Amino acid sequence: MFGFLRRNANLKDINLRDELGEWLVISKNPEMSFLYWLVQSTLKKAGSRKFDAYIIEFSKDDKIKNFVSCKTLVVSRQNVREQDISKYLGKVSEDFGLLGETKVSKLRLCGELFIFIYFDLVLRKVKNHRNPVKLLLPPLGVRASEIPYTPEELFSEMLSNLTNSNCVADFEIQDAKHVKITANCDNPPQYESLKYALAYFSDPLEVKVNAKRSGSMKNEVEIDVYNFRTKALIPLIWENFMHTYAQC
Repeated sequence: MFGFLRRNANLKDINLRDELGEWLVISKNPEMSFLYWLVQSTLKKAGSRKFDAYIIEFSKDDKIKNFVSCKTLVVSRQNVREQDISKYLGKVSEDFGLLGETKVSKLRLCGELFIFIYFDLVLRKVKNHRNPVKLLLPPLGVRASEIPYTPEELFSEMLSNLTNSNCVADFEIQDAKHVKITANCDNPPQYESLKYALAYFSDPLEVKVNAKRSGSMKNEVEIDVYNFRTKALIPLIWENFMHTYAQC
């Protein structure tokens, strides 16, 4: 499944790329491994036996001791109900802490079920786990704390951060593998940095960027991305994917 593999010599972790995006495989974070185990145990109790689990974001509160929050993505081969996930997440976690807010949503696409789970938890104790965890490495200019985006929000923020200015972007599907992003930005784009960032979704040679100054003193940016990796949007926009791609 993984078409890209390299090891980070400093962190002793592995970077992976698959059709859903880029991931850092973390092997020495007990809290993250424990939350990963919670999600795996929850899915098994809810009735799924074949699935892949990913962590989209893991965060710890600076002010509340042992308060953690987690966004996860599960790709399941079997259907499970949202209410069962919420129920069993509560049961699995009750011996380890106080479960707070929980949100579960699903996206069914081309025979696959994508399950998005957000929860926060005040930990009392952590079961000792050292299992490797796949943590999302989002594109440059994108913050995991803001996920899920809409496509327009995603590329507006991406371009705003890359141009160090305010950008408003539109996202349009030309065909199954070609998308067009148009934006108005206060500052002109740096072509190479844009191409490098958008290579998250395609080969850099498949990214075409054009820009011009408009009459309103804005910079009009037009980006064509060919051979666009559509599934790489899923961890970033969650169920908003269905409003963008209505078919396989």
